[in-house]
Amino acid sequence: MLSRRGLRTNENLLVAVDVLVHSRTAFLGIFLMAFMMGVSLSQSPTSYIIYNIVRYVCMGLFAIIFLWVSKRHTLAAWRISAMFSISQILAVIFLDATAPYFPYVIAVLSAFESMLYWRPKMYFDVVEVSNERRLRFKAIGQMISELIKIIMPVILGISIVQTSYTLTGFVILAISVFQLLLSILFRPTHRPSSPKVNFVSAYERIIHNPALQKIMTIQFLRGILLTGSAYAIIVSINLYQSVQSSFDLGILTAISSAISIIVIMIYQRIVKRKGSQMTMLVGLAAPIILLPVVCYLFPNNATTAIVYYVYAQCIMESFYNSVISVKRLQDIMKKHLRDDSLRIEIESMSEIALTVGRVLTLTILLFMIQMGWQRYVLIFAAISGIAIIPFIRMSLSHREVEAKSTSN
Repeated sequence: MLSRRGLRTNENLLVAVDVLVHSRTAFLGIFLMAFMMGVSLSQSPTSYIIYNIVRYVCMGLFAIIFLWVSKRHTLAAWRISAMFSISQILAVIFLDATAPYFPYVIAVLSAFESMLYWRPKMYFDVVEVSNERRLRFKAIGQMISELIKIIMPVILGISIVQTSYTLTGFVILAISVFQLLLSILFRPTHRPSSPKVNFVSAYERIIHNPALQKIMTIQFLRGILLTGSAYAIIVSINLYQSVQSSFDLGILTAISSAISIIVIMIYQRIVKRKGSQMTMLVGLAAPIILLPVVCYLFPNNATTAIVYYVYAQCIMESFYNSVISVKRLQDIMKKHLRDDSLRIEIESMSEIALTVGRVLTLTILLFMIQMGWQRYVLIFAAISGIAIIPFIRMSLSHREVEAKSTSN
């Protein structure tokens, strides 16, 4: 058993590794989209959409395939994820971006990295942080991560403009190597209680538990609306086509992250008040549907595109982070399980529900672009954005139920 100082060291390492992961998120997010569209002669987002479809399909499959690995070899999976991160950056640097197989290679490596990192990370966050220090641990981690989200896009934007996307990749490569070194220093104090995998029992538990069924539906709606969804990608494409500058992308992404911090604080106050559902519905549903329509009516308007991006990336993502993701979904699931043995199986099935939502809307988006219906893409964003209404109602009602059960 490690000393108290050793336990604190584990907490610090978890925060440090998470910060490094967020440091390269922008590089492999909106800047990767700009890079893929930049190397395309037609400036088409097709390659980036294919990249996301393949990535999320693989993540859904890997959620099942790597389940045994993440349960029995949690630490090894967490460390190996850094190796796949390094491989992904190397592929971006050295592969020919114009090659037809480029999006597929990057997507598969990214899926490997994501699934092997986040499952163990969520487990370590729970078992390696004491209950009395958990709130402080999460607050510090979130604060530093948000600060990185503000600083890193600006640094990346300047670096890409002054050098190139490929040369900037070497900086991100160094970050991934440092992540691997820190993960090697991490020494967990607990091991997973049940290395066996039992999907049948997990499925039966979900079938007979309305609360877990609601979580699956929330995940599906999240897949339609938030990070990696068609809505988020449409927003980013619209912004890039309006500014077409890596420096401007960095500045705008940094501004949106700064606004996110403020919005999260506001949301956390709103959800504690009576009638918070109606406040959220009015504050989110109307703009998410109307903004794409405005962009459709006034195409190539950079100001409208910027407002659209800031709204979608800040307001919607902040809602998720403040209402759903502060304690992570596995904390909610754990309250509805009589023991901890099926937690990872149910989390994996929620990942599949999330994947279905993402892939469904991304496939429709790809079909529309292939058919030459680009002008109607923003209308599609408005239609798919209607999913925000049941998403808010189910998310907030679930949180209110959790709050009541905790108080009782």
